[in-house]
Amino acid sequence: MYKNNNFSGACDRLFVAESLRGMELDQHNDRTIANSSRLSCLESCLNSKTFICKSVEFDSKTNECRLSRHDRFDKKSYFRKSTSSVEYFDVTCPYEQRKKMF
Repeated sequence: MYKNNNFSGACDRLFVAESLRGMELDQHNDRTIANSSRLSCLESCLNSKTFICKSVEFDSKTNECRLSRHDRFDKKSYFRKSTSSVEYFDVTCPYEQRKKMF
């Protein structure tokens, strides 16, 4: 879990993301960001203006960030094991609240 320590764009929940190491949402990347950090990857999702970002994958080996409008709950059959360097995050901020930002 990622505690809300003033994440840019975060909702007012205690935790903004739930982390699962070694998992990924295959074939559902809406945006890829190179040379990222884990923190900036999560913030990119929370601050997304082009779509409502529901999940993030961060590869610590390549520093690649992948944002998705889907999560492991609405695309269950695509949620798979990955390499240990990939960390999957479900964004826990309510989607309805974040829609109001658009």
